[in-house]
This record gives sequence, structure tokens and C-alpha cells, in this order.
Amino acid sequence: MDQEALLAGKATHQQPEKRSFLIISSILASQALEKLAYYGLAPNMILYLTGEYGMATTEAAKIILLWSAATNFFPLVGAFVADSYTGRFPLIGFGSSTSLLGMLLLWLATIIQPECDKSTEVCQPTTPLQLTLLYSFFTLTSIGAGGVRSSCLAFAADQLQLNTTSRTATSALETLFNWYYCSIMLAYFLSQSFLVFIQTKYGWQIGFGVSVVAMALSLKCEPGLVSGLLQVLVAAFRNRHVDLSSEEHIISYYHETGSSCSIPSQKLRYLNKACATSDPKRDLTLEGKSRSPWKLCRVQQVEDLKSLVNVLPICSTGIILSLVTASQASFIVLQASAMDRRTFIQGFEIPPGSYSVFMITSFVLFLVIYEIVVVPLVSWIIRKPFRLGVMVRMGVGISVSVLCISSLATVEYVRRKRARDEGGTMLSAMWLSPYMILGGISEAFLAIAQNEFLYSELPKSMSSVATTLSGLGLAASSIVSSWIITVVDIATCRSWITEDIDEGHLDYYYWLVAALSLLNVLYFVWCSKGYVSTRHTAMAIRVSLLLLVFLSSAVVSFSLYEDQVGLMDWHQRYIGKVKHAVFHTQKAGRKRVIVSTEENVVASLDLRHGEMFWRHVLGTNDAIDGVDIALGKYVITLSSQGSMLRAWNLPDGQMVWETSLHSAQSSKSLLSVPINLKVDKDYPILAFGGGYLHAVSAVDGEVLWKKDFTAEGFEVQRVLQPPESSIIYVLGFLHSSEAVVYQIDSKTGEVVAQKSMVFPGGFSGAISSVSSDKVVVLDSTRSILVTIGFLDGDINFQKTPISDLVKNSGNAEILSPLLSNMLAVKVNKRTIFVRVGGEGKLEVVDSLSDETAMSDSLPVADDQVAFASAHHEGSKIHLMVKLVDDLDTVLLRESIEMDQHRGRVHKVFINNYIKTDRSNGFRALIVMEDHSLLLLQQGAIVWSREEGLASVTDVTTAELPVEKDGVSVAKVEHTLVDWLKGHMLKLKGSLLLASLEDVAAIQEMRMKSSGRSKLTRDHNGFRKLFIALTRAGKLFALHTGDGRIVWSMLLNSPTKSEACERPSGINLYQWQVPHHHAMDENPSVLVVGRCGSDSSAPGVLSFVDVYTGKEISSSDIGHSVVRVMPLPFTDSTEQRLHLIADTEGHVHLYPKTSEALSIFQREFQNVYWYTVEGDDGIIRGHGMKSSCAGETADEYCFTTKELWTVVFPSESEKIISTLTRKPNEVVHTQAKVSTDQDLLYKYVSRNLLFVATVSPKGAGEIGSVTPEESALVVYLIDTITGRILHRLSHQGCQGPVHAVFSENWVVYHYFNLRAHKYEVTVVEIYDQSRAENKNVWKLVLGKHNLTAPISSYSRPEMFTKSQSYFFAQSVKTIAVTSTAKGITSKQLLIGTIGDQILALDKRFVDPRRTLNPSQAEKEEGIIPLTDSLPIIPQSYITHSLKVEGLRGIVTAPAKLESTTHVFAYGVDLFYTRLAPSKTYDSLTDDFSYALLLITIVALVAAIYITWVISEKKELSEKWR
Repeated sequence: MDQEALLAGKATHQQPEKRSFLIISSILASQALEKLAYYGLAPNMILYLTGEYGMATTEAAKIILLWSAATNFFPLVGAFVADSYTGRFPLIGFGSSTSLLGMLLLWLATIIQPECDKSTEVCQPTTPLQLTLLYSFFTLTSIGAGGVRSSCLAFAADQLQLNTTSRTATSALETLFNWYYCSIMLAYFLSQSFLVFIQTKYGWQIGFGVSVVAMALSLKCEPGLVSGLLQVLVAAFRNRHVDLSSEEHIISYYHETGSSCSIPSQKLRYLNKACATSDPKRDLTLEGKSRSPWKLCRVQQVEDLKSLVNVLPICSTGIILSLVTASQASFIVLQASAMDRRTFIQGFEIPPGSYSVFMITSFVLFLVIYEIVVVPLVSWIIRKPFRLGVMVRMGVGISVSVLCISSLATVEYVRRKRARDEGGTMLSAMWLSPYMILGGISEAFLAIAQNEFLYSELPKSMSSVATTLSGLGLAASSIVSSWIITVVDIATCRSWITEDIDEGHLDYYYWLVAALSLLNVLYFVWCSKGYVSTRHTAMAIRVSLLLLVFLSSAVVSFSLYEDQVGLMDWHQRYIGKVKHAVFHTQKAGRKRVIVSTEENVVASLDLRHGEMFWRHVLGTNDAIDGVDIALGKYVITLSSQGSMLRAWNLPDGQMVWETSLHSAQSSKSLLSVPINLKVDKDYPILAFGGGYLHAVSAVDGEVLWKKDFTAEGFEVQRVLQPPESSIIYVLGFLHSSEAVVYQIDSKTGEVVAQKSMVFPGGFSGAISSVSSDKVVVLDSTRSILVTIGFLDGDINFQKTPISDLVKNSGNAEILSPLLSNMLAVKVNKRTIFVRVGGEGKLEVVDSLSDETAMSDSLPVADDQVAFASAHHEGSKIHLMVKLVDDLDTVLLRESIEMDQHRGRVHKVFINNYIKTDRSNGFRALIVMEDHSLLLLQQGAIVWSREEGLASVTDVTTAELPVEKDGVSVAKVEHTLVDWLKGHMLKLKGSLLLASLEDVAAIQEMRMKSSGRSKLTRDHNGFRKLFIALTRAGKLFALHTGDGRIVWSMLLNSPTKSEACERPSGINLYQWQVPHHHAMDENPSVLVVGRCGSDSSAPGVLSFVDVYTGKEISSSDIGHSVVRVMPLPFTDSTEQRLHLIADTEGHVHLYPKTSEALSIFQREFQNVYWYTVEGDDGIIRGHGMKSSCAGETADEYCFTTKELWTVVFPSESEKIISTLTRKPNEVVHTQAKVSTDQDLLYKYVSRNLLFVATVSPKGAGEIGSVTPEESALVVYLIDTITGRILHRLSHQGCQGPVHAVFSENWVVYHYFNLRAHKYEVTVVEIYDQSRAENKNVWKLVLGKHNLTAPISSYSRPEMFTKSQSYFFAQSVKTIAVTSTAKGITSKQLLIGTIGDQILALDKRFVDPRRTLNPSQAEKEEGIIPLTDSLPIIPQSYITHSLKVEGLRGIVTAPAKLESTTHVFAYGVDLFYTRLAPSKTYDSLTDDFSYALLLITIVALVAAIYITWVISEKKELSEKWR
């Protein structure tokens, strides 16, 4: 090879006898040094940008990915330049110089980088010079990489001028590529370990300086390749009319003389037109050259383009693999930073950016083992040279990448879960090694094979292009990764990739990449079909498909957990009764309505289906006073009596900002958000509350100014700002007799003017805004409407008596809807519409029924304003939309059929839209009396939500009816077929042979076989009804199987009872519970309420059929209701007897039947009860005295007598909690055997009352008093005699107290002020009077007192055991599991402040726990004593779900002794089945009987075969 050819990068036509090893070595060394410099910068670059430049994680990741994309793309450009113009050697020099200049600029940038405060992580703003240096580095290094990487490998391969078709040439080429990648990986290893360590240990200046030094040490073609390829495309288009089908007659192909390629191939035949000519004399010169290369090209040019197009599909399969390995480097560094990086070397931690060393090591070791061990060993075994084909290696590499990214996703899931659930426990960073090892193996298989494939497939003239196409894949993967991050960031609203990776979901992102990798395997198999002629390609397809099947099976096996498919539990999310609603339908995309509710919930609902986009449940004391939308993208809420202003992101509900507003007194809360979307500091959000008016920026929540209105006696009523005006009007009343108007500059908050005027009659406070400068109020007598005008600050009054508007009028009430120049007034059970004239004159324009609900006015087309009215009549809702200015113009009139049990219409919110015919359409959001929410549109109910279930007040259970006997033969046969089919599918699933369709069928059959949605009872008692009573007075029957509403009914609707418009104090009781063998009567429940809020108001009873939901009867009972007492007696129809006590000291018996009276009279002297007067600190005991015969003719009325009184001194104790045992609780055993074989008899009594009192000062919030000022005292009181059986004092403690009472023990939770921790105390009560009944012989001979009669008046001999423990969380409620026989061990169900339910074994609160339990105590199951109760994450029965606003937990036994039903209610509902002692008395639902049968048959067959073989063997032994 001559010198000129060497420098130009061309091969001579002479065949050299010996290759220069030094030339190839120098080429590889140059490339390795360039890689060393580059890879030394890349790993820690994300830490450099986020830490030193203060960039966000996503922003820094995008910049790095774009830099990586450019760095891997420019080599392709450089390849075309080298092959077309400059040659390879000059381009290598240019690239090295440019990269060196870029790295020098980066090193300079580290010297003048922006200053950052490490403690606050706040950086000074970057200057243009700093950004110029930074981005110049990215640009120059990318361009430099295009020069170096495009030519080095091809330049080295040019030195091997061998016959490319021989096996020797192929082997030499593969060896060159292997050692080339070994040198690259060696450089990669040094950069990831040595250089990254230098940067981490000694800083960026020294670390980046080393990369600069490494870069400094790293210091003839076919013409017109690019233009030649373009000429083929242009020529083919210009010759598109040439007919190639008759080419044997007229078509010839232009090629160079002596060229081996004279006829084009038949692939991509359209391109053959570029070299086809039908008239050579016209298209060729006399020398045989083409007259126009853009009209006629050479055959070689066409074949070059075909070769390039042919390899692009296979080349593109490497994009996703690079996405799996190279493009995740930045996130790997962040993960490693959040993990435990300690090693076995004391005090040494692996830098986060150095973990890529494991991938490099895996890559190099695999290559060395493959080249030195595998290839020679296999060749020796098969006695011929062995090499895996390129397609096989590529297929294996792509398939392994799926396992690679899946392992990373799994590790990230575990790491995040441990960091969040275990208090920041860090996972070892060595768990990243499986990803690194698999990534190295995957790269080793694919990268080398792909380069070998490209170099061998493309012609010699494109050798530089061949060696850089893999770099194009890296560039494409970086761009795709950047695009995926952007899309994920937008789609998930920055919830996957966050600043704090513990708060994000990188595991979700990795699983997305894993799914793309799985699709890439299929894509590779499809692309490989173009090479099916080779044996290795067919093998590659088989290997890839085999790995794909394996991965698919693995994915299937991950989805078979019961708790993931909801077989055992269900969870329902609600929002509550809506009080504010704002529609957002202006922009294209998802249309939604923003609502706030009485349950302190703000939520975004989908207008199409009613589903929740997002929801936030605020605290119990954080009531929402107003909601609106600002800037078209923020939801603004004002809460906590105007002291808390928040902005939520409209699409995803993430909090944007939160501002605490100054508050000095209790006052009305007002929120005003400018309508203009271009809200700036000149038009701020106005929030009034606590006596202060605040102007707040909608952008960042900054308080621009505030104004004090806390003057004594002044009450702000309205804050108004006319459109496009900078003046704010604040209207208020001073001492309810003087109207005051302030004019305030919205920019500065300065008072421009102040006017006041005295109104002699005084104001009542009811007010309605009718325009921006006019309001209407009621006077103090509620008989005069006063129009107050304050145009330009001048106040004027206009009085209009109600009697002038309506004849025979009584007191008036101004209704809430805001109507333009109109107000709605309720008078004489009618709603009148009063128009306000220009001078404040009032006139009645229309009237409606008082049951009609109205919406606020809404602007429609042509500057018109409309409003909606709706009322319920029969089974229909009548909806009308009218113009405010012309009530005779009805824009919409509809009647919609609906459920009659929803009651009246309470609220209406309307929204308009433009129909396809350009007319106005309307949709109405309706809030009903039962709190349900409906969307009405085009005469139909689009969707409805049963929001009454967000306010459940009482719950009871009911059994379902018994299934009828008698089944047809056809049904039996069908069931048998389904049974066999189901068990065969389960068997396939157990053996991991089930397909995706089989798994879906298995899940469906399991759901059906569980029968959980049937409306009949099952033999295990799993199917029940939970009867829930809501605050609105509506009953719901919920099925335990799937939570669906079986029936619902609104009780005591005002349309049914004129005397009782709205019952209060409603409670629910079981009335009739017939046994399953006597089902002539359906079970029923009793609902008791009062016709008013006062305790002396008359009561109302309602009886409801549990199966049908029909009201059997209802009545006004004529006396008050103080307490309802279910008695343990039933009549012949299984109706339970109830006593209802009134305020006059009488009790009334229900049902009022002679049989019930007879039963009650027999037990007359044994009926006792108690009352608690919490405010007075008195508990009274009562007994029966006589009939009320002398006072009333009602024979079911009885007088009572007071038996005892317990008075707690008001100056030292205040009752805060009382509790008794469940009346239907079953106690299995009356005694407990201790470890020393002693017998402890439980003191089990239904008459025990738990009472907790606290010092009056300690009745406030936690921490409001000192430990010396508060004491908590608990009592156990016998309600028959009034005796205090036990008293326990906790000094320095306070409530709230949450307790649970079961069997002979009580557990209660409170706060210890001295320890600043919550505590749980357990008290167990034992009966000492039966202590002598411990001798077995006495029990056998009957010499015991167990059968002796016991009087409730006798003083019990008892003793207690107690113990206290710290508990780490605040508690909302506590319950205990209950089972059918009481045999199963108990679990405490603790509703935590986080709205989750923790199941705590009763053994943890055993008062007998000691620090060092004996062996006998350990065998009994007594746990060693600790000062705190454990909180085990796996013990949360709600798992990751929350029961927002948790208020109560109800448990009910199933027929199966091991199982209990658990139902929790709050804003959400949650149900599950719990087995405290595991399911020891039944098989699981998915137990495979078929597999058991097959096993038994196989065992029998094996026994028989073994017996036969044994007999034959024995016989043969005898014949010997």
C-alpha cells in the first residue's frame, strides 16, 4: 500500500503481503482515547447540570439525550463526507481537534459556573456567557464525534484487504470487530471507574480536566457518494414511464466497462429505472459515459442504494436495545444516588456514575469467554470451524434486552416501595448489577453482530457508512428516549419522572420501555423474514420466538394474585353532596366540571361519563367556601373560613401553590376570580375571610396586598369588581343598620373612597347581588326589600314592601341564585322572580313552586343571559332554561324520567354549548335531595352518581334469601360441562401452559364460580347485604360480593308527610330477622327519626323490607325520641321488641301487639337502661315502674324510675367517651388457662359501661394544655347497680379517646402529653368469685358454683390486668373482628389518621406480656414485651387504598368460623373478608379438584404398576 493511498483512506489495487499491526493498533488506540474522554463526561453530566446549573431533572435529561443523539448521528454525516470528499484520515484529525476544543470550553465553564447554595439548592441565574460555553461544548463534541467515529473502524478494516467472500476474511473481520469493541469497553471501564471517581472525589474542574488530557492524546474514496444516491432517486423518478416488463426487447442497463455488476437485481425493481435506457445513442456519449447522471445512473449506484435500504430495517431493531442500555444512563445515576452504595471496604462508596462498569465488565468478559473459550471448544467438539451467525446473535441480544429492562423495573419498584414504606430504608445498589450484566451480554450479542452484518452487506464504497449506521441507532434511541420522556412527562403530568425519584414512578417508565422491547422482538422476527434463505437466520427467528414465549409466560404468571383482581374486596370512591360547580368546556379535549362538596372535597369530573379525573379530600375543619378557575388552567379553592387559598393544576389536580391568609375573626368567606384569562398582578384573585381582604396573584399565590376590615360591628357582605375596572367595591353593614361602601384600587390596595349611609330599619343580613353596582337586601323585619345602589361610590336606598309585590305576604327569604338584574325571593311557599329596574324599582315578573331549584345566570349568544329552573314531580324532572331579560322566551324545556326515590331538586348548575346546527344546547348538573348527582342533556340522564353514600351514618347487616330448590336436567348438564372445562383450564394454569385467552377465561370462571354477585345466601355466609343509612335519610342495600347497590330508598320524603318535612337524628335498627327455615316473612329494618332538631320533637318510624327495599309502613308516633333500646326478646314472627324513651320519663313498647305486650310484662322487672348527660357530667340508671294507665290510654306506655346516679365533678372531669359491648357478640369460652395451669374466669357482662373523662382544660386540641393541667380517667361502671367496678387514671394525658369493648377486655387510644406520643391501654377483667372452681374432681362431682344463680345486685369479686403501649399513629376509629362462634382469635381494626385500616393481633395488647416470657408463655403465644405496638405494612387490610374521611368500621360474622366481614365507611366505602387465624376451615375458591383427582389416579396407577413389577421380579427370583 503506497503512502498516498494510506493517507486518503483508500486501498490500492495491489494485494499486500503483510499488514501493519502498528497502524491498526494506533487506530484503535485513537478511538479508545476519544471514547475515554467522552464516556468520562457522560455519566455524571446529569448531576453536573442539576447540581451546578440548577436545572430540573427532566430538563437535564432531555439535554443529555439530545447531546447523545447528536453525538451518535453526526458520525453518519461524517461517513458520507469521508466516503465522498475528504477521505478518512483527514476527517479523523478534524474530529479530534474539534472535540478537544469543545472539552476545553467545558473545562473553562467549570471555572466560571453559576454559584449554588448547597443548603437550599438554589442557584444564581446563569449568564449568557456560561450558557454559551456549556452549549458550545455540546455542539463541538457532537461535531467532533462525527469526524472520529465515522472513520476509525472503517480505516482499520481497510487495512485487511482480503477476499470478503472467504471464511478467512469473515473470521479476520469478526476478530477485528471483537478487539475493536474490547478496546472501546476498556476505555469505557476506565472512564466509568477512574474518571467518575476523580470527578466525585476531587470536583468537576480536575475531573473534566482529565478528560481534556485524554482527548489531547488522541491526536482515497469514491467521489460523490451522497450525490450518487440522490441521483438514483431522481433518475428513477424521471424514468418512471419506462416499462421494465419488456426489457429483453428494448431495455439495456448502463454500467462501467469491466464492472462485475452489469444487470441490476430484481429487488426494489422500481429503482432499476434509474439505470435503464431504451435509446443508448441518446443517453450516452461516444465514450460510453452518461450524458446526464441525474437522468441515467450506473448499475453500481442503483445496487448501492438498494443495499442501504435493505439493511435499514435490521439496523433499526437496535434502536430499542440502545434505549434499554445506553439511554438510561442518566436515570441509573439518579437511582444509584438514592441507594446504598457502601462496599465491603470500610468507608468506601462506589460513585453513582460508576455502576456502568458492571455493564462494561460483563461485555468484555462475555467477548473474551466467547472468543477464547466457546468458539475453540465448540469447534473442537463438532470438528469444524464454528461461528454463530450474525442474525442469531442479533436475535439473542434483542431478546435478552427485555429481561434486562424488566429487571431494572423490578429493582426500581422494590427500591421505591422500601424507601416510602419503611421510613427511608435504602436498597443496596448492587441490585442494579443484574441489569448491568444482562445489558452487557445484550450489547455484546447485538453491537458486534450488527456492525459485522452492515459491513458485509454494504458495498466497499460505503464502508464508512456501514461502520456508523449503528451509531445512527444510538442517536435515534436518544431522540426516541427524549421524546418518550417528554410524552410521559405530559401524559402523567410529571408524576412518573420527578425531582425526587421516590415521589415519581420510574418503574412505570421502565415497564413502558420493557413493553417496547417486547414489541421490538416481534419486529426483529418480522424483519428477519427477508433473510430466511440462510440457516442462521431461521435459527435466529426460532431463538427469538422461544425467548418471546418464555417472557410472555413470565408476564402471565405475574397476574394471578387474588387481591389484584378484586375477588375478596372492593373499594368505592365518592365526593359527597355538591355545593359548588364550575364547568370547563372552552378548550378542545376533555370536558370536565370542577365541584366542591359538603364533605370538604374538591374534584374534577368527566362530563361524558361522570368519572373522577382527580380528587382531593381536605381536613374535617377545612370546609371549602368557594371554587373557581383562573388562567384557564388553575382551580382556585378558598377554605377554612377564608384563611386558606390553594391553586390546583386543572388537568391532574396537583397542587400548584398554597397561601395561608391572615385571619382575625369569624366572618363570611368570599372568593372573586377575574373572568379574564390574562390574569396578572393588575387583576388579582380577591379572597375575603377572617376580617381581611387579600389580593393574591394567580400565578404564584403571592399576597400582593391585604386590607383590614376587622372594625367592631362591621360585616363585609359583598366584594365586587366591575369588568375591565381597576376599582374594587367592598360592601358591608355596620351594626346591621348602616351600609358602608369602600372603593379600593386593585393594584395597590389603597382605599380610594369610602361612603356610608344609615338605614333606620336595619338589615337582616340576607343579600343578593343583581349587578356590579347594585344589591338587594332584606330589612330586619324580613318584610321589606331594600335596593342599595353604589354607583361611583354614592349610596342610595330604594325600599319596596313585600306586600306591594305579593298580596297576603309573610316573611320573605332571599334565595341564593345570582341572576342578572333579577333576584329570587321565597314568599308564602312560592318563589317569585323580582326584576330590578334602572332606578332600583322592583317588579314581580314570574312565580314558581317553592320546590323549584334555580341556577345562577349564564351568558349565552348575542349578549343574552339565561338561567335554569328544575323541579321534581312524580317520577320526572322538569327542566327549563329561560332568558333573564325575557322570561317568556324558553330556550329549553325538557321532562326526564328518573327514580322517584331521589326526592327534591336541591341545586342546579347549567352550562351551554354550540350544537352542530349552531344553536345553543344546554347541559344541567342536578343535585338531588338524596345527595345524588345527575347530568341531564338532550332530554336524558347522561350519568348519575350516588353521592349520598359519602355520608353514611349507620350500618347494619342482613342475610340474603335462601336459594330455591329444584334445578332442570339441562342446567345440571351445562353446569357439569362448565365444571370440567373450568378445572381443565385451572390445570393448564397451574402447569404454566395457559395462553392469554385461557387466563382471561380462568379469571372469568373464578368470578362466576365464586357466585359473589348472586342475590341468594351461600353456605359459607360470604354473601350478605349491608344496609347503610345516609345523612340525607336514604337507605342503600349493598351486596358484599361486588359492592353494587341492590336497592335504594329515600325515607320520609317531604311529599309523603306534611307534618315532618325533614327528619333528623335518624338511626337504624334490625326489626325482623326470621330464621331461614321459617321464611314466610322477609326480614326488615326499623328507621327512627325526629321531626325537628329539638330532642322534644315528635318521632317518626319507618319499616323497610330488606329484600325488596319497599317501605312496609311509616308513622308519626306522637311522642319524642330520646333513646331506642332493642330488647333481647322476639315474638312469634321474629319481630324484635324495642323500647323508645321520651323526654317525659316514659318508655313506649314496639311493636304494639298483644303478644309483644305479654312477653314484655313477663320480663318487666328485668329491664334496665341508662342515660348519659355528657354536658352535665351525669350518668343515670333507670328501671321499669308501672304502666302509664293513669296518665294516658296507651297500654304500651310505661313509667320509669331512677335507680342510681353517677355525677362527675364538672370542675375536674368532663365525659368525652362512653362505650358498651356489642349486644349480639358471641363468647366461646368463659375461662382462660394461664401458663402455670391456673384458670382465669372472664368477667363477661352485657351491663358494663366504659366511660372516659378528661380535665375540662384538656378537652381541647392536643397540646393545648400542659401535662400538669390534664388528666384522663377511665371507669368501668355496672349499669344495673351504678357501681364503679374499676377506675384507672392517666396523669398528663388527654383525648380524644377511641375505644373498643369485647368479651372481658377494653382497649382505648389517647395522647400522652408527657411522652408526646399516642398510647394504647388494655384492661382485662376477671371474675374472682369463681376462682375456687379450678379442681377437676369438683367439676366432675358437681361440687362447684357455676350453676348457682347470679344477681346483678351482688357485688362482684373481680380483678383486672392492664398494660399500656406507645402507638405511632393517631386514630380515627377502632373496631374488633367478630366470628360466628367466637372461637377464632381477635384482631383489632384500627382506622389510622392516614385513612387506612390496620389489623393488629389481640396478642400484641395482651396485658400478660413480659420482657422475658417463659417457655410455657412462649408456647401459649405470648409475645415479648416492647414499649411500642408494631405497625407492619403488610397488616393494612386496605393495602395501598385509602378510605378517605374514614368515620366508622363495621364487622359482621360469616357462617364460616374463620371469616369475618369488614365494612368501612367515610367519603369512600371499603369492604373485605378477613380471616384473623387464616382460613383453617375451608379450601380456597381456586382449589383444583381436577389436579387432586389426577394425583390420586396417578398414585393408584403407580402403586398398581409397582405391584406388578414386584410380582414379576419375585417370580423371576423364584425361577432362578
